[in-house]
Amino acid sequence: GLSEEDVCLQFADKEAAELLCGVPALHDVTPSSFISAGLDLEAEQAEEGGDNCDEDQHEAPAARYVAGRLHIEALLRDAQGWTGLVGLWNKLHIKSQLLVYKKYQTRHQGLNTRARTIVTRNESKIRLSSEKYQCAWEAM
Repeated sequence: GLSEEDVCLQFADKEAAELLCGVPALHDVTPSSFISAGLDLEAEQAEEGGDNCDEDQHEAPAARYVAGRLHIEALLRDAQGWTGLVGLWNKLHIKSQLLVYKKYQTRHQGLNTRARTIVTRNESKIRLSSEKYQCAWEAM
């Protein structure tokens, strides 16, 4: 699948081509950048510990009428799911390597505490990637 950056770049290229063809922009903010900003805000809220999977709870009434919203959001959610899944795979691989390192390479209390702190920090990143994937999956 495509990453979020790839999808945003595709939309930017499409919007630039429409602008060159003389299609007037209705607003200062394009629909894809508006929805992308909303997804970025959702990700920031997830990092702060908020529950953001219930999209109908916070949806602005004006957001329902953005031209092509469903198509744009579907493509961005698909890309968000792939990005979350790849991030989850990477972080789980890192966790397995950290645990192997901790088991065979660390001795004494100070080193074990430091290694455990790094593993715990990685587990919080695993949780964020998992939530990102799950929210994208539930939204599709």
